[in-house]
Formats: sequence, structure tokens, C-alpha cells
Amino acid sequence: MAAVLGSHSTRAPTSNLKAVFFTDPARSYILGDNALIKTSDGGLHWKSIVTPAIPNLTAVSFLDANEGYVAGEFGLSMKTMDYGDTWGLIRNRSDYDLYSLAFP
Repeated sequence: MAAVLGSHSTRAPTSNLKAVFFTDPARSYILGDNALIKTSDGGLHWKSIVTPAIPNLTAVSFLDANEGYVAGEFGLSMKTMDYGDTWGLIRNRSDYDLYSLAFP
């Protein structure tokens, strides 16, 4: 089934995936090669998310539907508080790559 990504009809990415996170049955986030996309309708439509920086992001996690985090190469981490619509930098550079996120 084709999905809409921005203004183009496309399939959701199926290769080079780094991470997938579901906040509920309708809303999910996918990290791929230098891309972060989300759906809010169970995968029928996908939207590319613009962030302050997208190096190789490798991890995504949400505490609830609003508050989420992504992390990746060079210690980059970003936070959202609005369902992933906007993202702010938490940490910009490090000597270490981040590959996962965990919350107590």
C-alpha cells in the first residue's frame, strides 16, 4: 500500500531502518538514513520531520505521546514536547555515538 510522504506518494521506508517507535496504534516514528519520519494515522500518510540537525540518528523513544527523544552520532540528542512536530537540541557534539535510549 502506498502512503503519502510530504506531497509525494511513496511507501514507508523498509530498508536501512535504524529505529522504530510506536506511541499508540496510530502514531509512530521511523529513523532511517539521515531521515526522521512520522505517521499519525497508522501508516497511511508519512511526514518528513525537519529537525535542527540530522546526522545518522540511531535511536528514538517517547515517554508519552508528546515528549520524545532521538539520539545519534557524535552524541547528538534532541527533544520534542509536541508530538514530534518540532525538535530542539539537547547536546550537540561528543566523541561518542549514541545507539539507544532508556528511561526508568
